[in-house]
Amino acid sequence: MNQKTTQSLALDGFVALAAGLASALAFILSARGASGALTFGTFAPLPLVIGALAFSLWGAVVSSIAGAALLFVLFKPGDQLAIGFLLSVAIPGLVAAAAALLAPVTASADRAPRWTVMAIAFSVAAIVAGALLTAAHMAGGFDKAGDLLTQRFLPLVRTMTAGQALPYGVSEEQLARAFVRSLPAMMTLTAVATFSLNVYAAGRIAALSQRLPRPFPDIARDLTLPPALAALFVIAGALTLTGGLRGVLASIVTGALGMAFAMQGLAYVHFVTRGSSARFAILLAIYLAIFALQLLPLTVIALLGLADCIFLLRKRKANNSSSDTEDKGENHGSDSA
Repeated sequence: MNQKTTQSLALDGFVALAAGLASALAFILSARGASGALTFGTFAPLPLVIGALAFSLWGAVVSSIAGAALLFVLFKPGDQLAIGFLLSVAIPGLVAAAAALLAPVTASADRAPRWTVMAIAFSVAAIVAGALLTAAHMAGGFDKAGDLLTQRFLPLVRTMTAGQALPYGVSEEQLARAFVRSLPAMMTLTAVATFSLNVYAAGRIAALSQRLPRPFPDIARDLTLPPALAALFVIAGALTLTGGLRGVLASIVTGALGMAFAMQGLAYVHFVTRGSSARFAILLAIYLAIFALQLLPLTVIALLGLADCIFLLRKRKANNSSSDTEDKGENHGSDSA
């Protein structure tokens, strides 16, 4: 290894280290409620993932540890902030970056989109489920933890309802309990979407700067989840109806896979609208609907992604397009003859 290569590796490691520390800074600004806390929280993983994709994955790992150590030493409660940074920013970001870098490229597709979305979904679901089980244990049981959270959210529900009677005889406490029950799934769904956005942005930035060590994938074509996940999604969705701890854990899996299938649904829409004059208007309408209505359009898109996963809709369309092109070529040849 010559001196130039050594210097280049050292520079890559230094930049990756700085990127990880920048993510730690964004995390603490978000945690402390600084101005723009929502933006800092949303894009806290971005510098770390850019460092991992464009410079050094191992440098990003070291920088995550250094960032957690920095939070532990400089801020209070240091242990909680360090653990929070590792679990909510560093680990899912690093797992996603590793999946994007190490995914194979087959003869038919680049597996980076599949591996990345699956890595994000499963890592986030595991972390949220682990946090839920830990909280339940510390509170003396799942039911006690639910009761404590319900009492904390009850004043918020009372403020929102402003003393008005709720429909179908639902009490304010029942509404607060339903909110608490849905919270883990919503946290999971939101986190999967946030990390997917960060990895996509980081990949684009790395590719534009010519630092991405592999070609940027055709996400609209290659983002396909394995059919086994469709079965897991349906089973988890059914188990959410059982109630109790098992139902909440199942809802976490449902939320993670639901957002993953929403990603596939969006990939399907991007793919089938290629070449259409109305493509921009269609995509703009879909993203505006998701931004405004959130859960309803996301559910529809997720069901579309689920259908694409089971029935291979994009593959069929691609095969039909290829057949039409071949037929036109043969007809043109016959006319010429």
